[in-house]
Amino acid sequence: MKNLIIGGSSNLGDHIINSNSRNYDFTYFKNKKKNGIFFNLLDYKKNLINYKNYKTIILLSAISNPYICHENKEYSNKVNVEATIDLIKYISDQNVKLIFFSSEFIYDGKKGNYNEFDDPNPLNLYGDQKLQVENFIKKNVEKFSILRVAKTYTSKLNDSSFLSFIYSEILEKKKKEISIIDDEYFSPLNIIDLINTVNYLIDNDIDILNVGGPQKKSRLDCLKKFLEINNVSSVNIRLFQRKITKNSVIIPKDVSFNINKIRDILGNMITIDSFLKDIYKLDEKK
Repeated sequence: MKNLIIGGSSNLGDHIINSNSRNYDFTYFKNKKKNGIFFNLLDYKKNLINYKNYKTIILLSAISNPYICHENKEYSNKVNVEATIDLIKYISDQNVKLIFFSSEFIYDGKKGNYNEFDDPNPLNLYGDQKLQVENFIKKNVEKFSILRVAKTYTSKLNDSSFLSFIYSEILEKKKKEISIIDDEYFSPLNIIDLINTVNYLIDNDIDILNVGGPQKKSRLDCLKKFLEINNVSSVNIRLFQRKITKNSVIIPKDVSFNINKIRDILGNMITIDSFLKDIYKLDEKK
């Protein structure tokens, strides 16, 4: 049977579809995609999709930028919580397995190295919205997997990730100075490992997984490795920390993951250090 990706025109959805690792149908909303199915999450009942035709529904569709969620509280709650839960209720009634993409931001970032048994405590609205949906799924859905996904990077150099920002600033714009946050840590995840995780969960039952890469890194760590690999020594690095004001979005300091559970499934995972060496060796050959 086919699988359905809701939110297939997203960056993550596009990579999963193009991996050709499974037979997928997929939806789009604003960004029209060839062979895709138009889908409006806020009016999902008008989207004539027979969910019983699919083995698994992979739910990516969301407002995933914490700043946009914060600035548009009512609208983002409607999309990320109310409409999402309504859709999940409907999918659950069709007796179809659900894979829901949650976030590292369900944790408060006070200790890092989070495993699946650590208590969530989101500091920002986006993390709280994801946690609300998680809690609904755990109480009301029979067949599900929840993926708490770390910051993900790809080999595309224009995908708006933290790596593409560094590439653009240093190698394209040739900037001699770059400002970067030095006190936030995460477990950068390669898109290939995420795709392999999704493929595994289509066939296997695991309720919750923290899906991150095998190294704890800061943006500064990634920048320094990037400069080293590209033999760039003339860039001045300006370090800063986020200023927290009364109405600002709070970003947790350390959302690194304990990946023992996912590593038992996938085996060896891609480190960002090895990825940077490989991708820029390839880049030099172009």
